[in-house]
Amino acid sequence: MRFILRLKHWQTFLLLMTAAVLSDFTLIGNPTVTKILSFAGGVFYFVWLLMIGHGLYQRLPRKIELNYNLFVINVFIMLVVVAVIKTLTDGVFSLKGLAALPGFYAVYALLHIMMFPVRCLRSYEKGAEADVGDCLGEFFLIVLWPIGIWFLQPRINSVLVKEENVLLNDVDKFPESAVKDINHVVEIVNINRLIGYGILLFLIGFFTGMFWIKYLQLLVPIGTLMTFTGIFFYFKEGHFATGFARGPKEDGLTYFWNTIVLKFWTFCFVIWMISANVTLIVRGIV
Repeated sequence: MRFILRLKHWQTFLLLMTAAVLSDFTLIGNPTVTKILSFAGGVFYFVWLLMIGHGLYQRLPRKIELNYNLFVINVFIMLVVVAVIKTLTDGVFSLKGLAALPGFYAVYALLHIMMFPVRCLRSYEKGAEADVGDCLGEFFLIVLWPIGIWFLQPRINSVLVKEENVLLNDVDKFPESAVKDINHVVEIVNINRLIGYGILLFLIGFFTGMFWIKYLQLLVPIGTLMTFTGIFFYFKEGHFATGFARGPKEDGLTYFWNTIVLKFWTFCFVIWMISANVTLIVRGIV
């Protein structure tokens, strides 16, 4: 999740804009691929909110208590809603009577998952729990993300910068074993950054090369090389065993998202990368 918090505003903008284009993309003569791309584009926005909300929530002081479990539940509800809309309808539908009740909750879930990340951000900045009224400005920046992301993402970046500065300023006060732990964390961060940027470059090359400028498909092997280099160093430095270790203060849900889900998605991207590169080698740039 950390690499999402590290993305610059223009990188986040490109990712969300790509997802928005895919959600309304139509591939003539291939409705199955159209639905898959539309679903992927529609889902990405909510996955992004989940990752931002999770990353910021993990950095809140213990005295600040927000309903994280409800946030996760509402994200999954919206993923189901998007799946139903994209696969079973043409984007036009109506709900009447009792059937409208789930629709009202879906509206609440949508508003809640957009409000939760900005409440985490404002709470972190204030050092105390932020009320909904304190976050209305940031909430509208999330709603109007093509404009708002240019203002929100630098503030999200500053959370990590502040966290790293605290570590660097206090490093002389730590015993040698603690310094080694910090160096270990920094090393893992750099490896994860290499993997994350490789995946980002791969996605840009895959989708822009397929639907816009075909020669941008050359970014696919470059992104793949970056990701596989990161994975190589991850195994080379012996991080695999410690990567699955559960922290002493980590609850089950946090461990699941931070460790299991992240590594599972990385594995899925690796398989996708291998397949895309094999296709590129066999068929060439088309």
